[in-house]
Amino acid sequence: MIDNRPEKIGKKFQNVKVLSVEQFCQSQKDKSVVLCEKGKAKKLEEMTSGSDNTEIIEIDVYNYKASEDCLDWSESKGMIEIAKAQEEMMKILKWFHYFCEKNHLHYTLYSGSLIGAIRHQGFIPWDDDVDVIMPAKDYFKCCELLSEEEEYEFLSIFNNKEYFTSTISKLLSKKYKREERNFPLRQKMGIGIDIWSLGGFPNDISDQKVFSDNMEKIGNEWKEKVVIPYGTSLFCKKDYEQLVKKIKETILKYDLADSRWVSCIYCGTFGFNHGRSRVMLKEDYINRHLTKFETEEFWIPDGYDKILKADYGDYMILPLEEKRESKKMRVYQLG
Repeated sequence: MIDNRPEKIGKKFQNVKVLSVEQFCQSQKDKSVVLCEKGKAKKLEEMTSGSDNTEIIEIDVYNYKASEDCLDWSESKGMIEIAKAQEEMMKILKWFHYFCEKNHLHYTLYSGSLIGAIRHQGFIPWDDDVDVIMPAKDYFKCCELLSEEEEYEFLSIFNNKEYFTSTISKLLSKKYKREERNFPLRQKMGIGIDIWSLGGFPNDISDQKVFSDNMEKIGNEWKEKVVIPYGTSLFCKKDYEQLVKKIKETILKYDLADSRWVSCIYCGTFGFNHGRSRVMLKEDYINRHLTKFETEEFWIPDGYDKILKADYGDYMILPLEEKRESKKMRVYQLG
């Protein structure tokens, strides 16, 4: 285990001593393969002075992809096409829209679904989920109410019925499932909606950066203490519960009602992404209007253009063919 942060060096992670890059190079005798987070390989190569004994491989730990599914799907009726999967997701989104209207909950489409609404007037043809975002208090009220619903499966760390390894709440199909990959885990999970929380940010940009960095640290702690040991004897319920409490406190730290600046509150790489701010004026997210999405209308934020440009740059340009994920998504119909 290699980590150059002073507070980590010399400690143990999963009973393995943590070494600095320098210590690793000094102790290296045989050819080694080093796995690192996406975007860190170049820096690691410089620190290891391009050692011939070291092969460095980058892994996107948040969007881990593999060429083949490895779980047993023998009980399924087989795979379905992306169009069929999107039909099911459309049903879930329609249900969710009316659920929110009935319970006076504020939501808007978000991320890839927001791009889909603007660029395609519906799903991005290769998209494998729906994204929505909700103001923090509505988000927690939604989690509470969805925990009592039986139409679809609701998974969330804020649903006390079971432990869950993702910090993104999900409303999912019970009929169609796929392999969810959150390195190093692979789990069977339904297709459906990712539900994100919108929270307040401090006014000063330097304080915004500190707050965002703290969210990323909590995300790394979640990976270390929950995702990696999950399903083993090293998984600690107390660590899980303490981190859930910390994440909830982070989401609610800056009251949205009193905040001028807002962003998605997610314990990962949000707020700032590679140094680029995703923090927006509150009205860009909160003011909303209905727009066409496939055959229905759903809520989108008035500031969608600012939001999407901050996240994706020129979002109207289609990605290269090889970056489109539809051919990699395998959805199975259960009996």
